[in-house]
This record gives sequence, structure tokens and C-alpha cells, in this order.
Amino acid sequence: MRLYRQLKLATTIPFSSFGMQRRYPKLKHLQYQPLQQLLQLLQQQQQALQQQQQALHQQQALQQQQQQQQQQAAAAAAAAASAGA
Repeated sequence: MRLYRQLKLATTIPFSSFGMQRRYPKLKHLQYQPLQQLLQLLQQQQQALQQQQQALHQQQALQQQQQQQQQQAAAAAAAAASAGA
């Protein structure tokens, strides 16, 4: 919550306009460091999500291959059984 509040304050109108300095004197000390940290965290999360998505796609492709192989094996077994009968 604290980081969100800092983010909100850091992205508002500059302090000099509308007498913001008088109303909120503590804001002068606000650094943009929390924003950079937040940005880095979000980028890391995005990379992790992309990696998970790639892994999921690979897993789905493997499952499809396995299903196709099983279907082919079942069809071959059925053909062999019908040929033997």
C-alpha cells in the first residue's frame, strides 16, 4: 500500500503548480527510486510469466504429440486385430 501511495504521489501534478508545496511539504523529499524498483519488479514478473507461458506451450505441444502417438498406436492395433480376425 505504501508503494502504491508513493507511486500515486510521484505521478501527480508537479509540486510547484497549484500551491502543492504549501499543502504537501513532505512531498519535496519524494524520490523516484520506488518507481524504478516497482518497474524492475514488474519487468521481472513479466519475464517470469513469459517463461511460464513458453513452458506451458511446450507442455501442450508434447501432450498433443503423445495423444497423436496413442491414437496412431490404437489405430494400428485395431487394424492388426481386424486383419488377424
